[in-house]
Parts: sequence; structure tokens; C-alpha cells
Amino acid sequence: MKEIIDQHRQKYPISFAEIKFYSSFEQILGKTVNDYSKEERKSRWNKCLEEFRSSGRNDLIEVWTEPGGDGSCLECVHYNLGDGWCVLMGLPSAVNPILSFQHALPGMACMGVGKQTKGQTELDL
Repeated sequence: MKEIIDQHRQKYPISFAEIKFYSSFEQILGKTVNDYSKEERKSRWNKCLEEFRSSGRNDLIEVWTEPGGDGSCLECVHYNLGDGWCVLMGLPSAVNPILSFQHALPGMACMGVGKQTKGQTELDL
């Protein structure tokens, strides 16, 4: 299986149909912001989530669909609660373009720079 994954990950770009649960973030979401539109990235990400489900990798779904920034994305106006998507960046909120792409670590799609807190989050006493 390792050889199949290694061979698959050497190919870039890959078509929508070629997305597998072991595809890299770059293969799914693009190497640059210009590789795919926000809508295409979302569609490709949803295909990846389907691949996780059909492969029994619910653990990966849980990790990569949690609100980014250890939950701080929940407070952000750009966070879409329905699907965990960062509307500003056009990425899953837990997918950091540096940490996740290079080290497979969850982070925050905007790296905190685009976070805009919605409403009052503290009581003034």
C-alpha cells in the first residue's frame, strides 16, 4: 500500500475522480490559491471526506472537520458552522496552509490573521 500511496502522491495535479483518502492536501486543495476556485476546493474537499468515510477513516474526518485554531474559529464571522468551512480562505477551517500541508498538523486556515470575532464574547462587569 505504501508504494501505491507514494506513487499517487507524486502526481500533480490530480483530477476530481483521482482524489483518494490518502491524497495530499496539495493534490486536493491545490499548491496555490489560484489552482482552484473556492467552490472547486470545497467540492474536492467534500470528495475527500467521502473517501475517508468509505475507507472507514472516521478518525480523520473528526480531526479535519473540527473548528480550526483549537475551536477559536467558532467565534469567527468567516466560520461556517454547517460544514466547518472558512469562507474567507476557502479552506476547511482546521487546514492551515503551512502546518497542515507540510506537517499534516491541524491549525487555522487563516493562521489567525483573518479572524474577525462575531458579537460580544465577554461581559463587561
